[in-house]
Amino acid sequence: MRANKEIKEKMTYTPQIIKLSNHQIIKTSVMILSAGNSSRFGQPKALLPFDESNTFIQNILLEYFYAGIMDVVIVSSTELKANILKEIESLPEDLKINIIINTHPEKGRFASIKFGAAVLAHSNRIFIQNIDNPFTTAD
Repeated sequence: MRANKEIKEKMTYTPQIIKLSNHQIIKTSVMILSAGNSSRFGQPKALLPFDESNTFIQNILLEYFYAGIMDVVIVSSTELKANILKEIESLPEDLKINIIINTHPEKGRFASIKFGAAVLAHSNRIFIQNIDNPFTTAD
């Protein structure tokens, strides 16, 4: 597992898969929207430092991991994908992370949601998380 000491200590999670009495399975996923050009910030928001050890994207992914949500889609721009891949290398392998490219980021947030929803069609519940709000907690 690719995890630092802090991650290992907090790795008590319950995957968010719920079985109902009629054998239906409810699967919860998260879609992180990070395809914007961050023009006001001058650098990609996903790569901004959250604290001394994590960036925005790392913190968001870890909080969903602690909440038991392992199925993640990050909607990104072509320019940002390589940097996001570097940022997630140190995260737990249990996270199933797909990075998809919004080929038309100029069309805005709704276009990113459509791209992400197409990939997460297997999920019953999807959290939609903006990259510029890293203060999500597992609580």
